[in-house]
Amino acid sequence: MSAFGRIVAGAFLLADLGMITLALVRAPGRWSEAASTPGEATWPVALGVAAALAGAGVVGWLAARVLRGTGADRRRLGGLCGGHLVGLMVLAALLAPLLAPHSPTQVGIGEPGQPPGAAFLLGTDAVGRDTLSRLLYGARISIPLGGLAVLIATGLGTAVGLLAGYAGGWIDRACLGLIDLLMALPRLVLLLAAVALFGGTDVGRFTLIALILGLTGWMTVARVVRSEVLSLREREFVLAARASGLSPSRIAARHVLPGVMGAVAVQGTLMVGSTILLEAALSFLGLGVPLPTATWGNMVGDGMDQLSLWWLSLFPGLAISLTVLGFHLFGDGLRDTRSDAA
Repeated sequence: MSAFGRIVAGAFLLADLGMITLALVRAPGRWSEAASTPGEATWPVALGVAAALAGAGVVGWLAARVLRGTGADRRRLGGLCGGHLVGLMVLAALLAPLLAPHSPTQVGIGEPGQPPGAAFLLGTDAVGRDTLSRLLYGARISIPLGGLAVLIATGLGTAVGLLAGYAGGWIDRACLGLIDLLMALPRLVLLLAAVALFGGTDVGRFTLIALILGLTGWMTVARVVRSEVLSLREREFVLAARASGLSPSRIAARHVLPGVMGAVAVQGTLMVGSTILLEAALSFLGLGVPLPTATWGNMVGDGMDQLSLWWLSLFPGLAISLTVLGFHLFGDGLRDTRSDAA
């Protein structure tokens, strides 16, 4: 690893270590506060402590790699920065019960519309809620929702692409026709229609949004997997498995599928950022996770209603931008690594 790469990695690791230290210092006070408050559970604090200890172990392992000089070189510095940036955001979400100075939904904690300062680092909103607390807790909704939606999309897209690429013939043509039809439709329009149709069901809004985002975003993964399968199915090991009498389903599952998982991982990582943006757009339009639950999207929407309180939209917008940037840089780094390995 180059000297500049070590400096960048060290800066991110110091930020992680500082966040973990702050969380552990605040843990006893948060535990006693939760135990003495009626109706508030202590298990989120316990999970936060476990996440902090696990994060400390990961930081120590990464620090050892940096000191040994192993890992990414200068060409993969973007992927390194993206991975650390994503890790920093995920760690902040996991440690939100320990790091958040106040409840994200409690009103009247401070003066309404108080700008950032010593008392409230990121200010308060129009009803006196702490913006920093809402930002940290919002990460616990926006990032997992994007990850769950991408898991659904990659699972469905991998299945369709594997079927289309290995079966061929009319099955391939039918799958391609379905993919082309769905890709021709504006995704945001599909999302708005699906939320309007199924928003009143008994399914939780978090699960509903993740399902809708996943079911409308699998087509790109299917195309990538299909192209990989078309090249893999004529390889020697696949032909040998076919000659040995294995069934097509067994060949596809045991010999072809592992070969496409690298491409699926890269595509899924790149999709997380755009999925978080779509969730933010839905929340901004009032069709995402309902209030008072904090997500980055509805925080931006709240700020747009009161433009004089500039900090209400600025900080969640920066959080969205940094998270999307981190996932895209990390995905590009994975793609470069995979290309070099090939």
